[in-house]
Amino acid sequence: MLGRRAREREDRLVVVADHAEVGPVAKPQVEQRLLEQIHVNASYHRVQEDLLRTPRSATPTRRNQGFNVHTFGLSALAVLNFGEWSRVSVGGEVYHDIVHSRRSDQNLVTGAVTSNPRLDDRGQFPDWSLYTSFGVYAQDEIRLADDLLLIRPGVRYSGFRAQADLDKSFSTLDGVNEYYGDITGALAFLIRPIDEFSIGVNLARGFRAPNLDDLAASKGTGAGNEIPNPDLEPEDQWSTELSVKGYVPTRSRESAAPHWISGNAAVFFSYFDNAFRRINTTFNGGNVVQFDNSGRYRIYGFEAEVSWFIGPELGLFGLPTDHIFFEGDALGIIANFTWTRGDDIKNDEPVSRIPPLMTEVALRYEAMRGKIYLEPYLQFVGRQDQLASGNKGDVRFTPHDEASYVLFGLRAGWYPVRNFNVNLNIQNIGNRAYHGLGNGTFGPGTNVILSAELKW
Repeated sequence: MLGRRAREREDRLVVVADHAEVGPVAKPQVEQRLLEQIHVNASYHRVQEDLLRTPRSATPTRRNQGFNVHTFGLSALAVLNFGEWSRVSVGGEVYHDIVHSRRSDQNLVTGAVTSNPRLDDRGQFPDWSLYTSFGVYAQDEIRLADDLLLIRPGVRYSGFRAQADLDKSFSTLDGVNEYYGDITGALAFLIRPIDEFSIGVNLARGFRAPNLDDLAASKGTGAGNEIPNPDLEPEDQWSTELSVKGYVPTRSRESAAPHWISGNAAVFFSYFDNAFRRINTTFNGGNVVQFDNSGRYRIYGFEAEVSWFIGPELGLFGLPTDHIFFEGDALGIIANFTWTRGDDIKNDEPVSRIPPLMTEVALRYEAMRGKIYLEPYLQFVGRQDQLASGNKGDVRFTPHDEASYVLFGLRAGWYPVRNFNVNLNIQNIGNRAYHGLGNGTFGPGTNVILSAELKW
């Protein structure tokens, strides 16, 4: 995938509100500055990727192809506070990608290496491909009826420019010089009848512009050789979500537990038109795969999380209710569940790569009022037998379905001060072999991740 464009392919409609935390609401001060916040960020990222392949050919050849992506970015955000009734966020950003591609072929018999600018244009991307994206947006936050109702309307304009000399690599395909732009919007409602409970409704429209990986990339995949499609059009998306969130506070003021019981749940639905879909086709007399806009998707699902910290129950056994072993510690059980379904209603088949049922159950122990925690956990991933037609014959997918599997892990952390923390995550402690959806290889064995974070 191509740098930032691969990670953020959809227009970044930041106005879609996450479900706000329940709990006491901080009241704005009577005297406020109009300009509450202003942020300006400049960035530069460089991504390098190389791939060694031995294609089938009459002459044994090792092909080394890769690319560098230089991404320059500038973003700005300002928050205007008009008091209790309105808090407006306005901003924008622009990012520019420059892609340098390279390719060399080595004859495995003679050892001779062939490398020239013409081969560079026949790498994964044409050399000197360009991609520019920009957007401007505004969001308002309106509080009514003493915070009983929160409304967040927002609007955004996004533009994308793609340029690639595709005709240098494929004489029968046109070069890419396209601009995509559209206005998107979102509207969120949050109803909070009491501090401990809230209901949220989100409505949004978005669009996803093709990136260079869609328009100009030529690469080998598990489904076969993939050729670009310079005629791709943006996807359109409409989505809605209904969510609820609540908690029951601890009964003892001395308890270190964040709460006694908490939970949240959400149902979501999205509709995609002109969706990107991989199809089998022929090109220059050979079988290849290519993306087009022949999909019409319906994706929906449900997710939930619940946590319970032991406290009042200990009183039934004559034990203290504000701690477990020592002052300032707490013990809780946390579980989450996610189920997603995707249907291509135009082609009467499942949508590719929809994740299977997933759930995690963890036992969390906190000490020193949250400064130290230990969390063994179990992850269950269900069987995935909903495969699109494009997945059949793809070596990254098993022939019929992906088997379910269970993994065990352990997380731990230390938060000595507010701006510094250390975390440990040991994944797949049992070193079990498992095959994730659409992965060409088995998942990693036991994996240990140690990280430290310092903020200032």
